[in-house]
Amino acid sequence: MPISADSFYQKTKVAVEEGRLDEALQAIRVQKAPVNSKTRELISTLANALAYRADRHLDLDNEEAAWIDLTSAESLRSNLPRLEKLRSTLTKLMVSRAQNYLKDGALRQCEEVLGKLRDRNGASSELSTLVATCVMWIEGREFAETGEFQPAMASLERVRRRLTGSDMGVIREIEMLSKKKDEFESLKPEFNDAVSKRDVPRIIELANQLLLIAPREHTINRIRNASLRGIEGNSKAIWSIEKPEILDLPAPAIFDDSAFFLWIDGFAGYLVLLDDKVSIGHAGSENSVNLPWVADIGRVHASLIRQKEGFAIEPHLTVTIDEQKVTETSIINEDTVIRLGDTCEINFKLPYRGSLTALLSPVSHHRPPVPVDGIILLSQTLVLWDNEASHIRVPGLDKKIVIYRTSQGLNIKSEGITVVAGKKITGPSLLPNNALVISGSVTFSLEPAPVRIGM
Repeated sequence: MPISADSFYQKTKVAVEEGRLDEALQAIRVQKAPVNSKTRELISTLANALAYRADRHLDLDNEEAAWIDLTSAESLRSNLPRLEKLRSTLTKLMVSRAQNYLKDGALRQCEEVLGKLRDRNGASSELSTLVATCVMWIEGREFAETGEFQPAMASLERVRRRLTGSDMGVIREIEMLSKKKDEFESLKPEFNDAVSKRDVPRIIELANQLLLIAPREHTINRIRNASLRGIEGNSKAIWSIEKPEILDLPAPAIFDDSAFFLWIDGFAGYLVLLDDKVSIGHAGSENSVNLPWVADIGRVHASLIRQKEGFAIEPHLTVTIDEQKVTETSIINEDTVIRLGDTCEINFKLPYRGSLTALLSPVSHHRPPVPVDGIILLSQTLVLWDNEASHIRVPGLDKKIVIYRTSQGLNIKSEGITVVAGKKITGPSLLPNNALVISGSVTFSLEPAPVRIGM
């Protein structure tokens, strides 16, 4: 209940004088007091006190606390010159830290600092260049992991030219990448020769060596997996590079992980979570949430809860849904934008009517610390199909594939002939760990996710 203007003024003035700045700030935000000369003076005094406290935090190397006090002071719209100076100092410190991370090749840390700067509206002439260089280096590493060494080298050379005078980290990585490229190219002919001769032990030996160099090279992964399946049932049966030979083998251990990656070749990648309650928070070395997000949000910012009739969100810190602030557990619409904090936006969608399998997609530039296009919150079924009646519409997938949960683990069924882990199926089948699935021209695989995502 609002108090009188005089009582509000006196209580807030005393709080400022006694150093209870957060209490005074909250009082000003709640009490929509009339703006008069006394109130303006009080607001200016509070802003000065917050700025002074921010300076003290800086002296103690507590940048996070300094930023909090700065943004609080700025929210009072007092237009104090010292706030602009403080913002400039804090921005320069973050830019310098991002530059040091980039110089050392610590790209995840660099990306996190740059994301915070963007969230805090940090203005610097160097910011856009830093972002572009960091992204370029990340792309180079991703090219290298898939065995595309020429574009990887080209990306890193562009990074080197941008880091003149601070380029020892990228130079070392270019040298290392050049050695990997030479080693990869020397092993690849032997691998192809082993494949042509269907020498399964040699295929697996060389594939293991090649995948240590380029762990996400798809063709080598596919041939290696098929060769391993061949050893289980028929030592002479392997997959050729051009056309897989369909094997009739017993399935390996069933898939029973609570989180896994779904990689659809040439289309997209997803992180799939099976829990009915998913906590979302800041991605850091100490994260303890199901779904970490690289953004300036709390360690445990909010939770998504699957209920009988739909989903609800439980806010632990500031959460906004479709521009409406949420202060208690609330139902989420079937297609809505969730904002965590001030700038992190995520689209929540139930793409298939009647199913409680949900899809989360980044809206703002923030994202999980793993290279996926979206997050699937799996209820009972996940439908893949080139049709609107699906959770994920996969171009070229003419026959519907359904991944579904049972008491035994994950199962798969398809309307057509499908190859799962080297075994031809025409009906329901248990889905094995690290399964490679082929249906027509579409190939996808499932890979268990680590307990701590992104770590």
